[in-house]
Amino acid sequence: MKIFRIVCGLAALFCFASALPAADAKAAISSHEQAARELYGMVGGQKLAAAAGSAMMVQFASNPELAPYKDILEGWIQKVYAGGAFDKEMVRIYAEAYAEDELRQLIAFYQTPIGRKTLQIMPELMQKGMAVGQKLAQEHLPELQQAIAARESELKAQEPKPAPQEQKPPR
Repeated sequence: MKIFRIVCGLAALFCFASALPAADAKAAISSHEQAARELYGMVGGQKLAAAAGSAMMVQFASNPELAPYKDILEGWIQKVYAGGAFDKEMVRIYAEAYAEDELRQLIAFYQTPIGRKTLQIMPELMQKGMAVGQKLAQEHLPELQQAIAARESELKAQEPKPAPQEQKPPR
């Protein structure tokens, strides 16, 4: 049961896009969606799915209890992140976040020297930022564990105590 909770927790952490409604694949591609696709491709969006899957495998690999399930987890990650579903959802997110004109402006920016530099160094900056976040989370993990344990104790103390059962005299 513990392994199941770990797997479910990690899956929930990385599968935010799976809760989003799927776009109609048969619908004609609008110029707005085309601009979103172009921007998504320009920023290396196709690599996001692979990176998300790899990050999830790193999380799984860090838990020795999950070692016997590695092949199952790898297959599941491949299924979830391959086949374009992730990319399609991300394009939809871009299209919802930006008006078509804004997408065109971003595309124009990323075609400039500073835009290209931004695209080139952004993955490294994101990786460094994630490392800082992980380091800080590790450093403060005992605080979180203590706070959760304290809340757990509070919740248990608030649970109603069962009324004593009236014992019937033996016959």
